[in-house]
Amino acid sequence: MTRRPRAPLLVRLALPVAAAVALGGAATTATAAPASAPALTPTPADEVEIHLITIGDGEHLLTAGGHTALMVAGLRDGAPDPTNTLVYNFGDADFDDPALALRFLQGEADFRLAVVGSLQEAVDDYGVRQARDVWRQKLNLTRDEAEEVARRLAVGALPEHRSYRYHHFKATCTTKIRDLLDEVTGGALRRSLADAPAEPETFREVQRMLFRKHHLVALGGDLIFGRIHDHPLDKYTAVVDPPRFMQYIQDVQVPAPDGGTRPLAEPPVALIEYLGPQVIEMPSITTPLVTILAMLLLGVGGARAYRRLPGRTRGAGLWLILYPLVSGLLGALLLAVFLFAGVDELRENENILVFPATDLLLVVLGARWLRRPLRGGERRLLSGYAAARMALLGLVVALHVVGVFYQRPWVFVALSSLYSGGLLALARRARG
Repeated sequence: MTRRPRAPLLVRLALPVAAAVALGGAATTATAAPASAPALTPTPADEVEIHLITIGDGEHLLTAGGHTALMVAGLRDGAPDPTNTLVYNFGDADFDDPALALRFLQGEADFRLAVVGSLQEAVDDYGVRQARDVWRQKLNLTRDEAEEVARRLAVGALPEHRSYRYHHFKATCTTKIRDLLDEVTGGALRRSLADAPAEPETFREVQRMLFRKHHLVALGGDLIFGRIHDHPLDKYTAVVDPPRFMQYIQDVQVPAPDGGTRPLAEPPVALIEYLGPQVIEMPSITTPLVTILAMLLLGVGGARAYRRLPGRTRGAGLWLILYPLVSGLLGALLLAVFLFAGVDELRENENILVFPATDLLLVVLGARWLRRPLRGGERRLLSGYAAARMALLGLVVALHVVGVFYQRPWVFVALSSLYSGGLLALARRARG
C-alpha cells in the first residue's frame, strides 16, 4: 500500500486560510444533498419554468459569500405549481473530508451538482434553519430553452455525471449556472456582460467584501492569493458573487415573444428576508488606517532598539528576533505554497519577494545579540543582508512604479520596506 506524500508543514498550516477564502468566497454551501434524493425531474406538467434562487450570506465562514441555485418549476395551465418544484445546487461537496482543503490547494477538489429538494424544502433549510435571505427570479427562457435546462440539470445530477473540478472563481455554484444558461441561450450572457466593467473592479475587492466580517481570513486571502486576483473584472466574471449575479443577470437581453427583447431575469422576489439591526463592522486589517498604526508600531520598535546601541543589546536582539521571525515564516509559507500548489492564483504571488524566507536567518543573529554585542563577521553578515534586502524591496517598488508588478494590497510592501530601512539603520549602528 503506497502512502500519499504529505504536504510541507507550512502548506498544511496555510490550508485552512486558503480553503476558507476560496470556498467561502466562491459562495459554496456547507449543506449536503439529502440522503434520499427525490426524483431528478418534476412530475409530468404542460411545461416548465426555470428560476434563479439566490441565498444571502450566513454566519458560518463557508457561507459568508452567499449561494446560488436553480429551480425547475412545473406549470399547470400556464402557472407555476408550488407543489411541483425541484431545486438544484452546484455547491455540494464532502465538507467533512479533512483532505478537501489539500485537494483545493492542488487544484483537484471535486464538487458536485446535487438535488436540494422542493422550493419549500430549500427555503426551510437556507431561510429558516440557517437564517439566510432567499430570493427567487423567474428566467425568461423559451419553452425549448427551459426544457433543455431542466434536462441538463436532471442528467447532470446523476451519480455518473454530477462531479466537476472546483475552482474558486471559474467553477463555482454561480459560474456553473452562468455557463449553463449562456450555453442554452446561445451566448446571451457573454454578449451582454463580457465587455461591461464590473464594480468592484477586481476579484480581490470582491474577496474582501465577502469576508468583511472575518478580518483575519481576509488578511490571509490578501497574503496567499496572488496577482491574478488583481486583474480587472468584467460583469461576466464578477457574477461569481451571488448578489451581483442576481443583479447583472437582469442586464442580459434575450428575444421577446413580440419580436423585441426583454431581460433574461425578472426582478428578484424575496421569499424570506431578515431585517435585523445594522451591523457596525470594524475596518479590515489591510485598510490604510490599520496599516499606518502597524507602521508606527514597527517604527517605534526599531527606534527603541536603535537608541539602545551599542551599550545595551537586549532591545536590539529582541527586535532582530521578532520581526525577522514573522517575516521569515510568512515567506517560507508563501514559498512552500508556490512549490506545492496547483492553482495559478496561489503560485503567481509577488509577496514571495516582499517577505523573503531568508529573514529567518536573522533570528540566529538576534539570539546572539541578546547575550552579547555582535562580532566582526556577524556585523558584516547583518550589514550585507540588510543592504541586499533593501535592494530587493527597492526592485519590488520600482517594478510597481513601472507597472510590471501590480499586486495589492500595497500595505505588505510598505511594511516590509519600513522594516528593511530599520534593519539597514540597525546594521550600520552595530558597525559603529
